[in-house]
Amino acid sequence: NEALTKEVAERRQAQAEVEQQRAFLQQVIDLNPNRIFAKDSEGRYILVNRALAEATGHAVSDMLNRTELDLNPSLPDAERFGSDDREVLRTQRDKVIAEELSTDRFGRPIWLYTVKRPIVDAAGHARQILGVSVDVTQRKHMEDRLRHNEQHLRMITDNIHDMVSQIDLNHVIQYASPSHRPILDYEPEQLMGRPLSDFLHPDEANAIRASLRELAAERKPQRQRMRIRHADGRWVWMSSRGKVV
Repeated sequence: NEALTKEVAERRQAQAEVEQQRAFLQQVIDLNPNRIFAKDSEGRYILVNRALAEATGHAVSDMLNRTELDLNPSLPDAERFGSDDREVLRTQRDKVIAEELSTDRFGRPIWLYTVKRPIVDAAGHARQILGVSVDVTQRKHMEDRLRHNEQHLRMITDNIHDMVSQIDLNHVIQYASPSHRPILDYEPEQLMGRPLSDFLHPDEANAIRASLRELAAERKPQRQRMRIRHADGRWVWMSSRGKVV
């Protein structure tokens, strides 16, 4: 009886230590604002942090031991999520989903960056996966706005008569508007990727380079007069205005 009592006490102590470690792990992952989860081979959640539970409108305890379909029978992404999970377990390789379109608890579209990793046991078998999803919806919308603004700006610069160019800090031409064609007889592609000095008059090249360095340092708009080599070899006087962007 004494031996049995001791064995029971040791088991309880071990169980208590496991529960304590699990509670500690839960506190750690709950501090992370990203969605953290683990699933077994049947797709059931065995670990969920608070961020994921709140995003899906469930309590952490309600999600454990349940699958996506159990929690959201009408979720259109459930089967896709399950397919990705099975692929990770089968291949035992990480799966990175850079832009994953999903929906939030209110049915609104959101974008997620998700990494899923197999948890391999000592025998070399993968029966669980660990996943982290980052909500990149705001970044995605910002990128879309920037892309739209860039396209709008490019449409403007491509259709004005003044020459517009973009030069990097090494004085290499990154963009040249189509208006270079009627003025200097260069196609934009003939200019982009080449140093500005290839087209500057030798008598002014050093001064222009110094002016560009000053422009980059002081970040104040500057006006310059310079001679630019025409495609036919002659020099054309130009007045330019530069600004750091």
